[in-house]
Amino acid sequence: MQYKEYSNQDLLARAERFYWDIQPLKDALDKDPSFFLNPEILRDLMLNYCSGETFQAFTIEEKLDDFFQNLFRRIHRTSNEMQLCFDIAPQTDEVCKFLTLCNYLHTRKSIQGMPIVDFVLQESGMNFSDPDSPFYGLPSLVENETEKVKKIRMRILSKREVYIKNIKRNSMSKDSIYEWSFMYKIENEPELADTYKRMHNLYNDICCVHRLPPEKVSAEKVCTAYKKFASKLKKLSYEKVAALQRATIEHICANKDYYGINLYRFERTMRACILSREIERLESCAESKNKGSLLQKFTLLSDVSFPSIYEELYKLPYRKLIRYASVFSNYIASTSVIACLILDELIEQNLFGEQSEWKELFRTTINKLAETVLYNPEKIEFPNGEGAENSFRQILNSSVIWELAPIMPNP
Repeated sequence: MQYKEYSNQDLLARAERFYWDIQPLKDALDKDPSFFLNPEILRDLMLNYCSGETFQAFTIEEKLDDFFQNLFRRIHRTSNEMQLCFDIAPQTDEVCKFLTLCNYLHTRKSIQGMPIVDFVLQESGMNFSDPDSPFYGLPSLVENETEKVKKIRMRILSKREVYIKNIKRNSMSKDSIYEWSFMYKIENEPELADTYKRMHNLYNDICCVHRLPPEKVSAEKVCTAYKKFASKLKKLSYEKVAALQRATIEHICANKDYYGINLYRFERTMRACILSREIERLESCAESKNKGSLLQKFTLLSDVSFPSIYEELYKLPYRKLIRYASVFSNYIASTSVIACLILDELIEQNLFGEQSEWKELFRTTINKLAETVLYNPEKIEFPNGEGAENSFRQILNSSVIWELAPIMPNP
C-alpha cells in the first residue's frame, strides 16, 4: 500500500489531535524544515510493514507487540541513544512502550473524559445525587464545589513539568478520575489531608520565581522564595509523607482499572520508591563529602521515575550520569510522541479494532507492564527514625538549591 507524502503540516495536524503543547514542535520545524525527516522515514516504514499480510493476520494483542518490536528495530538512534538502549539500560524501550500507551490514553482528544461537575456529583462526600442527602437539590453548592475542584486541579497541574493552560479545564480524562477521587477519600482524615495540602504547596514560591521573565528575577526574589520553601519544609516530616504515600498506594491497589497509569503518576509526583532508596543511601553514608556527591547524583536523576533505569544510571561515573540522564529523558519523550503519531494512523485504519477494543487493549497492556517497568508498590520499604527525617529534608533542600542556582542573578 502506498501512502501520501507526509508534510510537516500533516504532522502538526495529527499532533493537534492530542492534548499536547505543540509549540516547541512548530518552533523546531520553523527553524529546520527537515527536522522531521527521520520520523517521517520511520512512519513510512512502519505503515508499509503494518499493511502486510503477516501483520494483518495477527490478533490485536499480537499486532501491538509486533508494532513496538518493529518500531524499536527501525527507529533512528544517536550513538548516545544506542549506548543507553543496548548497553546501559536495555529496559528503556519497554519503558517507552509503557509511556506511549499511557500518553495515548491520557491525551488523545477523541477519548471522551468526564465533566468535572459529574466528577463532583459522583465522588464528593456531600452525596449531591442522593435524595436523602441534606445537600441534594442544591445546584449552587454543586457549582461552588465544582469551581473549587477546578481551581485545586489547575493549581496542582500547573506545577507539573508538562502543563498546557486551560486545556481540559472543564473535564478530566477517565484514567485520572480515580486518582483525583483520593482527594475526597482523605477529607475525613485530617492528618493525611494536611500533609497532602502541604506537599502540594511546598514548591509554590519556587515555581513562581521560575516563571518570571529573566529580567524580572532578582537575588532578593530568589532568596525570598527559598526562605518560604525552607519554612514549609520544616513543617513537613517524612513520617507523615510516608503515611500519605502508604494511603495513596492502598487507594491505587484497591481499584486496578487504571492501575498502571495511576502507579506511574504516583511515582512521578511523589517519588515514593526512589525517595525511600535515596534516604537509605544517604543514611548509610558517613562522610559529609560523600553525602554532597550523593545529593548531586539524586538531583541529576530527579527526572527519572523508573527505579530500574534510575539504578542503572546511578552506577555511572559522574560525567556519564549527567549525559545519559539527559539522553534518557529526551529519548523517551521524543520516542513516545513519534510512536503515538504512527499508532494513531494505524488506529484510524481500524487495525486495532473499534475504540472500545483498542482502549481496553492499551489499558490492560499498561497494567501488565506496570510492575515490570516500575515496581510492586506493596513492597516499598519506608525508612524511619531521626536519620530518615534528616535525610528527607537534605534531599528536598538540595534539589531546590540546585534548581535555583542557574537563575540566581550575578552580584
